[in-house]
Amino acid sequence: MTAEAKGAGLMIGVDVGGTKICALALNQKHEVLGRSRAKTGAEDGLDAVMERIEQCAIEAAKGAGGTMKDVVRLGIGIPGPVLPGTGTVIFAPNLGWDTVPVASIMSGRLKMPVMVGNDVNVGTWGEYIMGAGKGAKSVLGVFWGTGVGGGIVLNGKLLEGKNGTAAEIGHTLLKVGGRKCACGKRGCLEAYCGRLAIAADIGRAIRKGQTSVITELAKGNLNRIATGAIRKALVRDDAVVCKAIRRASRYLAEGIGSAVNLLGPDRVIIGGGVSELLEVDPSLMTYVQSKIRKRSIQESMRDVDIVLAKLGDDAVAVGAALLAESGTVS
Repeated sequence: MTAEAKGAGLMIGVDVGGTKICALALNQKHEVLGRSRAKTGAEDGLDAVMERIEQCAIEAAKGAGGTMKDVVRLGIGIPGPVLPGTGTVIFAPNLGWDTVPVASIMSGRLKMPVMVGNDVNVGTWGEYIMGAGKGAKSVLGVFWGTGVGGGIVLNGKLLEGKNGTAAEIGHTLLKVGGRKCACGKRGCLEAYCGRLAIAADIGRAIRKGQTSVITELAKGNLNRIATGAIRKALVRDDAVVCKAIRRASRYLAEGIGSAVNLLGPDRVIIGGGVSELLEVDPSLMTYVQSKIRKRSIQESMRDVDIVLAKLGDDAVAVGAALLAESGTVS
């Protein structure tokens, strides 16, 4: 065991996704000293996933030169709403969970305090403390991926809402009676700009006779167009893909602009897998920024920064560790 790990007291953050579990070990200087990952395997049942979370935590601590005896706090980010003050996951469809007391279960296994939060809230907190939100007072985090998730930090406090469902920006209304969303409602923002919506738009264009390299990149399976294929097509300046991404970017900006009017943050952070496209084509980021400013009232946007996230895939695990340290989420 290194003196650094033993002396600092480690914090473990765990990101539990639908397909993989990632854990990071941080010291009190917020330096990442160890990491580990494993397949989630939710189909194996709750106990199996809890075991994998524990093993990932152990491996991350080991990577930091310590053991679980050196860990003072552990935080977990889950893809679903978490009832504030309890650490109970209300539901997590990607994991097949319904009312699971994750904090209680893991505290019992590890014999230490465990904090549990929604993954996007936790990721926003990570960006707020260590990433693109550093130095800001209030932040709106928007994670653009398969769907569109949100996180809000107001005056240094993470906003969860009574039932842990605050900041669901992806399910704010974009169009009355519009497209059917995965949540069962119609007209939600993510039904127009999430990755699934982008892929569907591209697929429809191709089926109508438009030519795109996506047909080649997706190996003819237009029902499963991944972000990686969209990225490659964008790099190749594919007309169908460029049009679909630009349309989705406009919708995203409309939703963010409305949220800025409501919340009045001093920084907007855009992250998530699809947001990488804004780095591939910087003109898209400029376009999104201009559309957000156009949608927002002038007073709301005064001195507001609109930036890309910095922590990448580490955001949720880092944020979980930091939330455990602060005790912000129970």
